[in-house]
Amino acid sequence: KDDALQESIKNAWNVILGFSIVDQLFPIKEFSGVALGSGYFHPKRNDYNDVVYSIVPERDEKRAFSFEILQKYFEKTPEETKNSFRLQWALYPFEKKKKNRYVPYSSNTAEDIFINYLPKGWSSFQKISFVEAYNKSYNANDIKDKIVIVGSTAAALYDRFNTPLGIQDGVYLHANMINT
Repeated sequence: KDDALQESIKNAWNVILGFSIVDQLFPIKEFSGVALGSGYFHPKRNDYNDVVYSIVPERDEKRAFSFEILQKYFEKTPEETKNSFRLQWALYPFEKKKKNRYVPYSSNTAEDIFINYLPKGWSSFQKISFVEAYNKSYNANDIKDKIVIVGSTAAALYDRFNTPLGIQDGVYLHANMINT
């Protein structure tokens, strides 16, 4: 047991944990019991070219990591979007009070939602290294009232995906989906 981490997650109140459906790797109950939520990490790879164009927001009654983050963010955000983003296709509705926050599915019959990748790729997002976070050598105002995703970019972890903009780490797929 890691009592210190469990206590930190509990005190933070806004931690969303990730898990792997494919590898059956789930957060231990001591952590998931005090976390705000959890979601799976797996994007949808194209069957023909292995490129990640989209993500499935829900699978096996579990929500994707980026969609769990958005759901919890929308629950805590007081203002509603003035104009919902509407296309001719079906829309993924976020639950609770936010009636007009939607993300469009990739087609009328699809289960996946396109990721709108930022043109500069991973460099579009602010990064804080592990060393900076550990040493607290970053400006706390840079992350105040922001969605912060903690993830690894270590090549040895094989969390890299082909995207329309080239190879990107998994953490950036979720950042792009949240930004979509």
